[in-house]
Amino acid sequence: MVLEVLPHAGLQGSLSYLLTDPRTKCCAVVDPLPDTAEALACGITSNNLICEWVLSTGDALEGGSTARSFADRFLCPRTAGPAGRDTVDAPHPFDVTFEDDQRLTIGHANGRVWVGEGCASYIFDGLIVAGCPVGVMSTAGRVDTLKRLGDECCVMLHKPLDPAHPYAGYRSSLGELKQLGAIIG
Repeated sequence: MVLEVLPHAGLQGSLSYLLTDPRTKCCAVVDPLPDTAEALACGITSNNLICEWVLSTGDALEGGSTARSFADRFLCPRTAGPAGRDTVDAPHPFDVTFEDDQRLTIGHANGRVWVGEGCASYIFDGLIVAGCPVGVMSTAGRVDTLKRLGDECCVMLHKPLDPAHPYAGYRSSLGELKQLGAIIG
């Protein structure tokens, strides 16, 4: 796996992630929350990271203002689009709506976005970042012509299986989650 993954637990049992390509110092913030903002910001500044994306899986609506704050403070103008983040007319100039199966890069790490029913999953080789197990199952149920979604794929969830112990199950394999199909389906 090319990306380093740093999870940060919020007070509600949800997780925010800092995905980093250590070779380029490029990163993406996934599902920033008000109570994880300080730790995420510290991770970006203390490691001199270049923030290419502020991403949501669709389960982080409470993080909307935090996401805007991150975009204002850290988003690299190169990835903010032609209008950049200085567009006064746009209410949220950092917002990007991804198309289904759109390509996404973080430094040298190539991935894609799978969108379904208001939720998105971000897939890199051997890594799926999703909002919840149901979102992972809909992602895994898609046609996978590149064969990137084997059972050994590492799955990172914004909403952990056990909210009381978020770190206990934030990283699961796709195979483990498939075995829980009756519970999460």
